Amino acid sequence: MQGNLKDTSEAQKACLWNKKLHSLELWFSRLEKQSHVQVLEALRPHHDLENLLIKWYRGTTAPSWMISLQNLRSLSLVTWHGCEFLPPLGKWPFLEELLVSRMGKLKTVGDEFLGITGTQTPSSFVLFPKLKQLTFEIMSEWKQWEGVGGWAENGGDEITIMPCLVSFRIVDCPKLMNLPLFLQKTPVRKIVISECRRGIIMPVMPENCDVNIYGEMDDPEIPDVTRSRVETEIQRDEEITTIT
Repeated sequence: MQGNLKDTSEAQKACLWNKKLHSLELWFSRLEKQSHVQVLEALRPHHDLENLLIKWYRGTTAPSWMISLQNLRSLSLVTWHGCEFLPPLGKWPFLEELLVSRMGKLKTVGDEFLGITGTQTPSSFVLFPKLKQLTFEIMSEWKQWEGVGGWAENGGDEITIMPCLVSFRIVDCPKLMNLPLFLQKTPVRKIVISECRRGIIMPVMPENCDVNIYGEMDDPEIPDVTRSRVETEIQRDEEITTIT
């Protein structure tokens, strides 16, 4: 579907929620920054949508309707200049491909990305149950990937993350200090790390996982307290894994 929208009223007239589309691309390059949030909210697609790309969005949060796209197979979030956190995506039952690119304000990926909170009480559940391909690229300020963090430590529940993951790519994230420990429990067969900091902290991957590292960059000047926080997080995740 193609079309040029100027404001929220035109977006509402599109009535996308009433059109059963297979794929949808939303580009915000020609809209005023102030109208991005309202227009994107008005462009709520049909709940059966399978492929979605949102590009050049300048709002600070994801649209409220995103969580309702339970049939989504492929999602690309590209050039979201205003967002500091990723939306909760881990509970989508059919998502197979995820691309996150050019989120210049994002510094930390944590529990919110997986879609878990401290108020949940199930004995066990699966996050990103069908995800096969995961790509992060050109994230200039991203420093930490916190994994399941304190939630698992306090909750004690059994969590399975990305049980179908095949390919993982991370490109041009020069400040990222670590990858989450849960990656070593996935069936991922190919990991590509390109143009990231030299000495990035990684979990030990199985021998049948092909890990390729290209174009390592010198470590940026990061305060020791930040490095210590990341190493503490990795150690805590390792202790949680040992207990479970």
